[in-house]
Amino acid sequence: MKQIPAFPLRAEPLTDEAAELRCFPYADPDVGTRHRIGGEPFFTGPDDYPRCDSCGETRSFYGQLDSIGEG
Repeated sequence: MKQIPAFPLRAEPLTDEAAELRCFPYADPDVGTRHRIGGEPFFTGPDDYPRCDSCGETRSFYGQLDSIGEG
């Protein structure tokens, strides 16, 4: 599997409505901060990566958007 270098993504609200979103009251403080491109996902291990239907190789991880707000 070819790994893409990790780049953090910083979510910035573009509207007043988006700026007012709050995280789940029962969520970890990290929720909403784990956006990224490349690297390793936060939620899984290598055994959980999807595999190619044709060759069986592990697929590359491209990116992840974390939860934002309760909706």
